Amino acid sequence: MTTIDQRTDNEEALTPPEARALVIAFNPATHEAIEVARVARAEFTDESVVGAILEALDMAGDAIGLEELPLWKPQIDLWLWSDKGQRAAMHLPREVIHRVAAANASLDIDPYMCEPGEG
Repeated sequence: MTTIDQRTDNEEALTPPEARALVIAFNPATHEAIEVARVARAEFTDESVVGAILEALDMAGDAIGLEELPLWKPQIDLWLWSDKGQRAAMHLPREVIHRVAAANASLDIDPYMCEPGEG
């Protein structure tokens, strides 16, 4: 897989709670999977999850082009790390769902629960 490295400066140092959104797009001509966006947030809240998804979609649109992005059938991988005992829930407003659908994107959500202090 080809990677376009657009990580945040502090991404490697993050530990739970945390949210990351990664966008993989598939070249329509070659079917090659390409990472076009990666966003990390150092907290796990509805606002941080929504912000990560929207920023990742914006980055993917910048990398490929907003008009072309739906043709690449992007997949948004959402990784959520949380401490055990924290409620592993999120709410996606209809505006976010509309943006995901407009990009012709699928959404894969992977929640992880850790003991406090694990990473």
